[in-house]
Amino acid sequence: MKPVTSTSTWFRSSRLIPGSTAPTGLRKDLVQLLYDLHPGFLRFPGGCIVEGRQLLTRYRWKTTVGDIAQRTTIINRWNDEFDHRPTPDYFQSFGLGFYEYFQLAEDIGARRFLF
Repeated sequence: MKPVTSTSTWFRSSRLIPGSTAPTGLRKDLVQLLYDLHPGFLRFPGGCIVEGRQLLTRYRWKTTVGDIAQRTTIINRWNDEFDHRPTPDYFQSFGLGFYEYFQLAEDIGARRFLF
């Protein structure tokens, strides 16, 4: 957190999660809904998160574990893929990273399917 002016403050990250959460930090009601579906597996990661836009922005699992405040934020490849989206506004914070997906799979009784 750093003060910008006397009337504004910028936060590097924030998490608006209710007090009642699963061990992963996810909402218990959503984890319960996933559990009730009895999924056989949970796929992670996948799609454009793996590709990245260039070598520097590709998915690196080691940057998605540890202290959430220290995880590197990257621009998602769909941020500037199309001409009608000229403003950078689609970021990956990795607040939900590799470890959290492993934990979620375990919590809902699903096998982990690593892509």
